[in-house]
Amino acid sequence: MTDFIFPVFVTEPTDPTHSVDSFDSLSEMEASLEAVDVENEEYCAWDAEGLVLRLEVQPGPAHWLRVTATGMRDREGLLQVIASYAVGLGLDVGPRNDMSPAELLRATQRADEARKRGGSPR
Repeated sequence: MTDFIFPVFVTEPTDPTHSVDSFDSLSEMEASLEAVDVENEEYCAWDAEGLVLRLEVQPGPAHWLRVTATGMRDREGLLQVIASYAVGLGLDVGPRNDMSPAELLRATQRADEARKRGGSPR
């Protein structure tokens, strides 16, 4: 039983693109994240409601990644990270006050895809 809610949002603060990834399962996270980067604490992570998560490498045959809740909630910080990602892409995703983190990231991704195609995000 987990004490957090998927999707999990992960960013690397030192990444110049300020990209934010969303994961719907532990298996997806393990396929994308690198154990050495987890060990070096290069990622910041939040759950669907903005609960700050700790990522750790664990030994064992089932999963190498352990995700635990820290008990701290920072929904606004997560929304700001996603908004910074959008700004870094040169996007305006509109007001974010009433959006969930997942909605804001989807809006950012849609706007980026539309920008790449030369169209409107709607």
